[in-house]
Amino acid sequence: MNALEQRLADAASSDSIPPLHELLADLQLPDDASELLAAASGPLAPFACRASVQTVETTGSLEPDLLRSVLAGITQQSSLLALMEATDALLDSGHFVKLFGQQLCDAMLAGHANSLTTRPLIAAGHIEGALRLAMASQARPLKVLGALEFNDAEDLDSDYAERLPRLLGAALDRWADDPSISQTIRQSLISLKHLPDAAADATFEHGLDLLRQTAAAHDASAFELLLSAREQMGNAAAAEEARDDAALYAAGIDAVLAFTRADSGLLAASREEIARLLNRREAWLSGFYQPAWRRPRRDAERAWGSLLIILHSADEYLSETAWLDAWPALDAVLRAWRLDRGYVPVPGLSEASGFDVLIQPVVEERIVTQQAFIATLNRAFESARDADEPLIPAAQLKALNTESRR
Repeated sequence: MNALEQRLADAASSDSIPPLHELLADLQLPDDASELLAAASGPLAPFACRASVQTVETTGSLEPDLLRSVLAGITQQSSLLALMEATDALLDSGHFVKLFGQQLCDAMLAGHANSLTTRPLIAAGHIEGALRLAMASQARPLKVLGALEFNDAEDLDSDYAERLPRLLGAALDRWADDPSISQTIRQSLISLKHLPDAAADATFEHGLDLLRQTAAAHDASAFELLLSAREQMGNAAAAEEARDDAALYAAGIDAVLAFTRADSGLLAASREEIARLLNRREAWLSGFYQPAWRRPRRDAERAWGSLLIILHSADEYLSETAWLDAWPALDAVLRAWRLDRGYVPVPGLSEASGFDVLIQPVVEERIVTQQAFIATLNRAFESARDADEPLIPAAQLKALNTESRR
């Protein structure tokens, strides 16, 4: 352990890492760059990176030779834990990423290439860091996506292949609406479904992608895509024990299908299943470390609960012959009809919503068959139009009224 590593270890024990330039000024080392390279390529890499980030945050930059040492250390890292923690330390600094994002990405791509055949887990860690930078538009995506490509899934190391579906799925979250990119990613993802170590994750990510396409569909193909997504989620849940994420999406899709079919029994059963799965996942994942860049997936899972509340409330009101308490009923039906972006449980969505294609016509049809509802809608629109602060915006009521009369 060199002098800089010893100082970093001492600082880490007190949970107070000083800026790198202060450490180096205090140590008066004969060769700052070589000592930093040793620290950044070893088990103390997270602390060396935190110290480097603090210097960037404090002084606005990092000396070129020190930057080269940090990046070279990342490239040469042999510990997956140290690599992931060092990556988090660097990517948590917006200032560092904006200044050196592409250089850091290049270092990680070099590390990926150097370790792919000899240390595949390290290679997976490197490509994950590079992908995160590209997803944040801080590095050129084509270089990263090119590194993710493979000729034959059968030739991949099992440990490396096991981690690929989640990375390809994240790439689709980001670039699903770019056909020049997404087509290749989808082909790679589907090919991984045939590998035992990657099959469950690849099937799940394929199901998520079909949901993503459902949400972007403009026509009747949305229903077919939704059915395909349900099949994939069911397969993923069956392929791997305790696959609650896939089971949760499957139950959520069942809820959407139940609403479109006016199947109150299936809708109620879906609600119970989603509540059970959400509670169990919250209990199991409580305190479990989740990288910030993957947390939107957890938020998407929770969104199924919100979506189901909307559908279930609307279904209860639409099954009644009259609305005695009109405003809550109208609010529930409107939310089901428009399905706000905040409730669509799919990450990486485009502006269009295939869920609207599925839900809106059903809501409209069931309203049209009940003249009392139309009368309530008319009266509510007139009241909202004349009110200073209406309970429901008049424009929304008018839009539903217009659609329901077509």
